[in-house]
Amino acid sequence: MNPDQADSDSDGIGDVCDNYNDADGDDVTDGEDYCPGTPSGETVDANGCAIIQLCVCDNNWKNHGAYLKCVAHAAEDFVEASLLTDVEKDGVVSEAAQSTCGQKTK
Repeated sequence: MNPDQADSDSDGIGDVCDNYNDADGDDVTDGEDYCPGTPSGETVDANGCAIIQLCVCDNNWKNHGAYLKCVAHAAEDFVEASLLTDVEKDGVVSEAAQSTCGQKTK
Protein backbone atom coordinates (compact mmCIF):
# COMPACT_ATOMS: atom_id res chain seq x y z
CA MET A 1 0.00 0.00 0.00
CA ASN A 2 1.11 3.51 -0.73
CA PRO A 3 1.47 5.15 2.71
CA ASP A 4 0.05 8.41 1.34
CA GLN A 5 -3.17 6.71 0.19
CA ALA A 6 -6.33 6.76 2.31
CA ASP A 7 -7.52 3.41 3.69
CA SER A 8 -11.08 4.12 4.90
CA ASP A 9 -11.83 0.55 5.95
CA SER A 10 -8.40 -0.08 7.52
CA ASP A 11 -7.93 -3.31 5.59
CA GLY A 12 -4.36 -2.50 4.52
CA ILE A 13 -5.44 -1.84 0.93
CA GLY A 14 -5.65 1.79 -0.15
CA ASP A 15 -9.07 3.07 -1.20
CA VAL A 16 -7.98 3.55 -4.82
CA CYS A 17 -6.94 -0.13 -5.06
CA ASP A 18 -9.71 -1.52 -2.91
CA ASN A 19 -12.44 -3.37 -4.79
CA TYR A 20 -14.25 -3.95 -1.52
CA ASN A 21 -15.37 -0.53 -0.28
CA ASP A 22 -16.52 -0.82 3.34
CA ALA A 23 -16.10 2.55 5.03
CA ASP A 24 -17.29 1.39 8.46
CA GLY A 25 -15.38 -1.91 8.42
CA ASP A 26 -18.39 -4.14 9.18
CA ASP A 27 -17.71 -6.52 6.26
CA VAL A 28 -20.75 -5.29 4.31
CA THR A 29 -19.88 -3.32 1.19
CA ASP A 30 -21.00 0.30 1.20
CA GLY A 31 -23.39 -0.24 -1.70
CA GLU A 32 -25.19 -2.98 0.23
CA ASP A 33 -24.91 -1.43 3.72
CA TYR A 34 -28.30 -0.26 5.05
CA CYS A 35 -26.66 1.14 8.19
CA PRO A 36 -23.47 3.01 7.30
CA GLY A 37 -21.33 4.21 10.15
CA THR A 38 -21.65 1.12 12.33
CA PRO A 39 -19.52 1.56 15.45
CA SER A 40 -16.35 -0.53 15.41
CA GLY A 41 -16.70 -3.97 16.96
CA GLU A 42 -20.50 -4.21 16.72
CA THR A 43 -22.02 -7.42 15.37
CA VAL A 44 -24.06 -6.71 12.26
CA ASP A 45 -26.70 -8.54 10.28
CA ALA A 46 -26.53 -9.25 6.53
CA ASN A 47 -27.66 -5.67 5.87
CA GLY A 48 -24.79 -4.19 7.88
CA CYS A 49 -26.98 -3.13 10.80
CA ALA A 50 -26.16 -3.57 14.49
CA ILE A 51 -28.90 -3.90 17.10
CA ILE A 52 -28.13 -0.38 18.35
CA GLN A 53 -28.90 0.87 14.82
CA LEU A 54 -32.08 -1.17 14.46
CA CYS A 55 -33.38 -0.06 17.88
CA VAL A 56 -32.10 3.46 18.31
CA CYS A 57 -32.39 4.68 21.89
CA ASP A 58 -33.53 8.19 20.92
CA ASN A 59 -36.48 7.19 18.74
CA ASN A 60 -39.56 8.62 20.49
CA TRP A 61 -40.57 5.20 21.79
CA LYS A 62 -44.08 4.88 23.24
CA ASN A 63 -42.42 3.61 26.43
CA HIS A 64 -39.43 1.64 27.70
CA GLY A 65 -41.23 -1.63 27.00
CA ALA A 66 -41.54 -0.77 23.31
CA TYR A 67 -37.80 -0.14 23.11
CA LEU A 68 -37.06 -3.35 25.00
CA LYS A 69 -39.36 -5.34 22.69
CA CYS A 70 -37.43 -4.03 19.67
CA VAL A 71 -34.09 -5.03 21.20
CA ALA A 72 -35.35 -8.48 22.25
CA HIS A 73 -36.78 -9.16 18.78
CA ALA A 74 -33.62 -7.96 17.01
CA ALA A 75 -31.40 -9.97 19.36
CA GLU A 76 -33.47 -13.10 18.70
CA ASP A 77 -33.08 -12.51 14.95
CA PHE A 78 -29.31 -12.30 15.47
CA VAL A 79 -29.38 -15.63 17.36
CA GLU A 80 -31.40 -17.27 14.58
CA ALA A 81 -28.81 -15.98 12.07
CA SER A 82 -26.01 -17.42 14.25
CA LEU A 83 -24.60 -13.95 14.86
CA LEU A 84 -25.11 -14.10 18.64
CA THR A 85 -25.28 -16.90 21.15
CA ASP A 86 -28.19 -17.17 23.58
CA VAL A 87 -25.88 -15.95 26.36
CA GLU A 88 -24.85 -12.90 24.30
CA LYS A 89 -28.51 -12.22 23.47
CA ASP A 90 -29.40 -12.32 27.16
CA GLY A 91 -26.63 -9.80 27.85
CA VAL A 92 -27.85 -7.45 25.13
CA VAL A 93 -31.45 -7.61 26.38
CA SER A 94 -30.35 -7.18 30.01
CA GLU A 95 -28.31 -4.11 29.11
CA ALA A 96 -31.29 -2.66 27.22
CA ALA A 97 -33.57 -3.34 30.19
CA GLN A 98 -31.26 -1.31 32.42
CA SER A 99 -31.14 1.61 30.00
CA THR A 100 -33.34 4.70 30.08
CA CYS A 101 -34.31 4.34 26.41
CA GLY A 102 -38.03 4.92 25.93
CA GLN A 103 -38.52 6.27 29.43
CA LYS A 104 -40.27 9.60 29.64
CA THR A 105 -38.23 12.42 31.10
CA LYS A 106 -39.72 14.30 34.03
